[in-house]
Amino acid sequence: MNIMTNSAMSTVLSTNTTDRAAAYDDSARRIPAAGTQPAGPALRHVRLTVRDGTRYGVGSGAERAWLTTAAGCLLQPAVGDLVLASIEEGRGYILTVLERAKPDDAAEISLPGDLHLHLPAGHLEVTAAQGARLDAGPRLETRAAQWQGDFDGARLQCRALLLSGHALQAHWHSRTEACSGTWFVAAQRGETHLGSGLRRVAGHDEITAQSLRQLVERDWRLQAASADLQAQRRVALRSDSVQLG
Repeated sequence: MNIMTNSAMSTVLSTNTTDRAAAYDDSARRIPAAGTQPAGPALRHVRLTVRDGTRYGVGSGAERAWLTTAAGCLLQPAVGDLVLASIEEGRGYILTVLERAKPDDAAEISLPGDLHLHLPAGHLEVTAAQGARLDAGPRLETRAAQWQGDFDGARLQCRALLLSGHALQAHWHSRTEACSGTWFVAAQRGETHLGSGLRRVAGHDEITAQSLRQLVERDWRLQAASADLQAQRRVALRSDSVQLG
């Protein structure tokens, strides 16, 4: 049996990825060594030396093998990592990553298909010292009996926002709202309580009501370039003193 030596393997690994993959294919077919019989999968600590698509090549002496990531190995391996592998006849599976070659690089946890995380008892807590980012693609949905958030600052930006519910309460020290388009409010009954208020309308302002009453405890003043008071039946002014002009 022709077994590739360590020096020859080093020469192969220095070539491009295609040549390295071909070399591993050729060597993997030569396992097990001459005079031995396969005795089932063997668990070994091996270091990944080459990658070809979704499979990884490993080599130790005269033995070469191609490994694929097992379904239960959530942490995705990378070339240079030390892994625990199950190997049989030149093929096998990466069961887990034991040591990362580049621990400062971002780790990747990957699963095919859907994922359902079920906690029948207890709660789930996620802690991220430097922040968290969630990309839910076309839709993000949450359900809870109660929802609470505590933020130093928050920003919500969306093209359209729909809020609905039985009751809404908001408490602010100061509040500013700016609307560049149309502002529409509809309610069966409305109340506004202010310590003091100021209202400025740059254009036309019109109030339509079935009945209107204004109660002023102290002063009431109306100032206009021209003022018209129209009534179909009666106009009444009641005061101890009435001054016109």
